[in-house]
Amino acid sequence: MNTLARTGIVALMVGVSLLLVTVSSRSSITTMTFETTVSPGQQSTWMPQLCTSRTIRMDVYSDAEVELCILDQHGIDAWAGEGVIEPVYSYQIKQGTINFQLNGRGEFTFLINNTSDQDASITVGMTVYGFESDLLAASAVLTALGGAAAVLGRVLNKKAEEFE
Repeated sequence: MNTLARTGIVALMVGVSLLLVTVSSRSSITTMTFETTVSPGQQSTWMPQLCTSRTIRMDVYSDAEVELCILDQHGIDAWAGEGVIEPVYSYQIKQGTINFQLNGRGEFTFLINNTSDQDASITVGMTVYGFESDLLAASAVLTALGGAAAVLGRVLNKKAEEFE
């Protein structure tokens, strides 16, 4: 067996293993809760440990309408440095459920901006679930490339044997 076929088999096995780990982690559901009171015109942040590209559901309960902003690293830097809010997602909400997907990995901060004229007592329940889409794509690519390399290596090996 030639080097191309061996490399293909290794890539195929790594791809299948990553796929199995990604699919099995889908059953892992993470839940978190955040509670705070924000005065009118003030902001509060919540920085949960999220480094994932899974689906997020947030259940928001507030006694005043607030702006809920999801900031990526660029948005965090703009807000901390210049006080400018540049969210990835932004929602005006009093009570309800929000579903969204974080695209990519990295640090994310949830900023609660009280735009009302009264104190806002807020409870946010967050559930993280679903496939990690980037790992799913990487495993599919590795599996496909590994399979193609293994087959091509075997075909080239057979052709080389025919010439001998």
